[in-house]
Amino acid sequence: MARLTNEMSLAIDKEINKHNDIFEALKCCGGALYIEDLAIILNKPVSTLKYQIKNSIELELLDRVKSPSGRVKKDVLRLTERCWNKLGVNRGKVSVQEETLN
Repeated sequence: MARLTNEMSLAIDKEINKHNDIFEALKCCGGALYIEDLAIILNKPVSTLKYQIKNSIELELLDRVKSPSGRVKKDVLRLTERCWNKLGVNRGKVSVQEETLN
């Protein structure tokens, strides 16, 4: 990943602060959700959510991919590595659980 310019870094910080609810919901859900499900969680129309994430996709904070769901393909929104780093989560780190829960 290339080093970010100051302007790009400021734009990313501004975008994360502006749409903090979207990023926090995705972070709490493991980083990926169907757009329709995220809209329900945030209590927003899908069209509004798609408009709000447009700039985040351009800044490479979010990635929208098509995923098969039955006979159709649905849009899945996921956090990128750049976004995980900005949110302070190291996705390369692995933890081991000592006890097994019943």
